[in-house]
Formats: sequence, structure tokens, C-alpha cells
Amino acid sequence: MITGASSLFQATGDEACDLTTADGNLIGEDPQLGALTDNGCETRAGAPGSAACVRTHALAAGSPAIDAGSNPDNLTTDQRGQPRQVGSAVDTGAFETAPVVIGDDDTPPVIIDTGGSIRCSDIAKWWIHHVYRGYYGRCAERGGFRYWCERLDAEGGSTDPEPIMAAFGTSREYSERLGGMSDVELLHSLYQNMFNREAERGGLRFYLALLDAYRLEWRADHDGSDDQGATEYALSRIALDILSGAQGNDVGILDTKLEACEQF
Repeated sequence: MITGASSLFQATGDEACDLTTADGNLIGEDPQLGALTDNGCETRAGAPGSAACVRTHALAAGSPAIDAGSNPDNLTTDQRGQPRQVGSAVDTGAFETAPVVIGDDDTPPVIIDTGGSIRCSDIAKWWIHHVYRGYYGRCAERGGFRYWCERLDAEGGSTDPEPIMAAFGTSREYSERLGGMSDVELLHSLYQNMFNREAERGGLRFYLALLDAYRLEWRADHDGSDDQGATEYALSRIALDILSGAQGNDVGILDTKLEACEQF
């Protein structure tokens, strides 16, 4: 005999192991899951030091799994290492959905989906998919995608994401994935994110010089500060430059990576 509690089955009857709606089960309901993909994480999958996140299914707005779970073991995080309970109860499954908390221009926003439709232009969507892949080396999660896409349109930058790149590039994820790397390692990481290869010698030399130039630009706008933000800003600008200049086989490799992402 199979038993279950706080479980969700889209199937019914035999295909749902004859479970009923007793004990908080949801039977015969569409869970409204996103694609199995990298939705960001605090805890990494694989070998120690790996940059890979365990893949999860994000919950769409309106999913019956939201606030429908139970937490008898009092877990504090979901499978990604994010807070386990944000709403009135934990969500069913491995992914916890939470509201957006927005910072100012110099403070990274905490971004997780609030639900609702994504209202931004197709060209803004194109750019946001690309800058997530290029800068963070992963697919966008729905909440972050929605926030940055709508912000890009609102700031009039839908044909060029430069207006949001300084804010986009400043995050805890940057510190965790890229903090402590040398300039050469940072640039190689961008090329690996996009093209599965390291930068060629000429490109590396060019972008090392540009990295310093962008740092100076940032410091000039921040009273000469030598804060870490200078590197984050510079690297995000270079990611945009590399994306815009992709050619030949690199275009195909990047397109394949993007095709694997959920298209919001």
C-alpha cells in the first residue's frame, strides 16, 4: 500500500497510486512547473568547487503547489539553498517561490517571482536571456527575468541593455561564483559561459585593457572609490561587448545554450 501526504499528482486513479486528497494531497491538478533548468542556488551540485547548480522546476504563478506543502522535518532551505518557507506554508516540491524585494540602484535587489504576466518587449526578452547566460553562465529564473526585462523597457534600454548592466552585475551570486578570481580568470569565465572555450590571446589582451578602462569609468562616477563594484560593473560591460561581437561557431554554441532555457 502506498501512502502520501502533501503530494501533488496531475494524474488520477491508478496513475496516482490511488492516493486521495486526504492528508493534504492534490490529485488531478496541473502543477504548472517550469522547465527543469538552473534556477540559481546557494548550494552547488557535483564536486567541491563546482559552479553548477542542481536543476529544479520553478513554480509558475498560480501553481496549486504554492503554499500547499508541509515541512515536518523543519527544513530551513529548499533544494537550491533558498529559504524554505516564505508564504503561509512551504511550497510542495523542491522549489520555494517568494516575493520580490527591490533595492535601489546601488543595492542589488532580491529577486524571486511574485506571479503575474511578464510584460516586456521581445527585444528586451532577447537581451535578458543573453546577459544571464553571458554574465552568470546560466538560464534566467522567472522572477529575475521578469524584474530585469520590465526594468530594461522602463529605462528605455530595450535595444541595448547598458542602462541596467551596472545594477545587473552587482549581486551576491557574482561574489560566490566569481569573487576572488584574477582578471584573466574572470574573462575566461565569460567565454566559457557563452562559448565553452577560453578567450583567444588577442581577445584576452584587448579585454584586459578594457576591464581597466571600465573600472576607471565606474570610479569616476563614484568619487574615485576602489570598491569591488568597479570590477562587477566592468565585467558586466565586457560580457555585453562579447555577446554583441559573437561570430562564427561561437554564435551556434551560444544559441544552443539559450535554446535549453525556458523561454518566458
